Amino acid sequence: MPSMLPLGAAFLGGALMTASLVPTEPQDPMEDPGPEHALLERFEGKFQSRIEIVGGPNGKPFVVQGTSEAELILGGRFVLSRGMEGEGEDAKETLTLLGYDRKMKRYTSLSLNSQDTAMTWMSGTADNEGTISLETFGKEIGVTMEWIDEDHYLTGVTLPAGSSLKIAEALSERQPNEAEGEDQDEDQDEDSEER
Repeated sequence: MPSMLPLGAAFLGGALMTASLVPTEPQDPMEDPGPEHALLERFEGKFQSRIEIVGGPNGKPFVVQGTSEAELILGGRFVLSRGMEGEGEDAKETLTLLGYDRKMKRYTSLSLNSQDTAMTWMSGTADNEGTISLETFGKEIGVTMEWIDEDHYLTGVTLPAGSSLKIAEALSERQPNEAEGEDQDEDQDEDSEER
């Protein structure tokens, strides 16, 4: 039976190296979530989306349905969204990480999907109404995320960033979580009993 000692020593060495990287001085307050991170909280939850792709096959627009679920992670520093667009062989799984870098004073995003091997890095700003505008570093692609109300937001994709040439637009609607749905059912049952 082979010895597990080398493997155990490797894990112990990794743990000791990680522990030595832990700062002994107080953390810089700029590394904590700030007021800009409150905007990220709005994206938390389950959403259904209607996605219109303008330049589809044969140049004709087409619509796909999508779902996503997003949660705040790492102490509210980021929101992680996992989604699925389309159906069958054309279905695309997506993963997006959205945050705010207080040192750069910019919102940041990393997106991945199951139909590409590239990672799309973006950064940008938000206006006073909470619309986030992001662009790739070469400004090839632009994305805006505009809240219509508490439960609906519109995402637009342009080529290049800042242009009026929109290649995709998605309307996302928040879905009630199961606990909220149960609470609403209980409220309706109580109302029925009172009558």
